[in-house]
Amino acid sequence: MTEKKKYEKSLEDELDWKLLDQLYGAVVQIGGFCYDVKKLCVTTLTASMVFLTKFSSGTSAIGLFQVSLMIVVGFWLVDSVAYYYQRKLRGLMEEVNNRILKNNSIQTEGLKWRVIDPVLLRQTKPMLVYSSFINSSMVLYYVLLLFVVGAYFVY
Repeated sequence: MTEKKKYEKSLEDELDWKLLDQLYGAVVQIGGFCYDVKKLCVTTLTASMVFLTKFSSGTSAIGLFQVSLMIVVGFWLVDSVAYYYQRKLRGLMEEVNNRILKNNSIQTEGLKWRVIDPVLLRQTKPMLVYSSFINSSMVLYYVLLLFVVGAYFVY
């Protein structure tokens, strides 16, 4: 039976732990920003539709469709950019985590805990950008787009 090696703090490890904490804080802030973007999108879409239908006479269906489509796509773009950077920061966190493990002679193969799935880190840049737009976090925008397009055809 192998004996576990006692963890000894080093200056490099302490700096890496601080960096990991800072990156975690940034990821949490971006996550909060993404949530706020989604709330603001729904609020802006609702307010603009009410404003356009109530206070403008003769608003055409195509005008309402265009405005609502621009709002949804605009917020989707902002949210996707934030998601992209959140994923990039998680990749940096994984690198720092692996560096700490390597400095302490801990095997990284077969670890169950990861900051981000290693498969996601190996994506090409175009695939990473694409997956920032098309992922489960963006379901709200898919639903809103279906609602907007459906309302246009019904109206």
